[in-house]
Amino acid sequence: MPTHHNAHSTDFGGTPWLLIDEAAEYLRCSTRTLRELVSNDCIMYKRLNPEKEGKLLFATDWLDAYIMGYGKDLILYYADEFVQHNKAKTMTQVKK
Repeated sequence: MPTHHNAHSTDFGGTPWLLIDEAAEYLRCSTRTLRELVSNDCIMYKRLNPEKEGKLLFATDWLDAYIMGYGKDLILYYADEFVQHNKAKTMTQVKK
């Protein structure tokens, strides 16, 4: 897989966010194919500014999950588990 030095790291597991051209390169497909995956609701993504049709962002973990054949429901389930785990961890730290 290509490495992306200009990707931005996030708090979601430290995965970098990629813009559509970077994500297409990561998947080794065209941006047109990636846009079709987005429009057919086949791949996870976020919009930088949803109200104004902002730029599409893709987490490399989500792209890896797509490559491995995991559906969006499974990805969302694990994302929810991750959030719940971190909320519980934070609440434990606050109580101390």
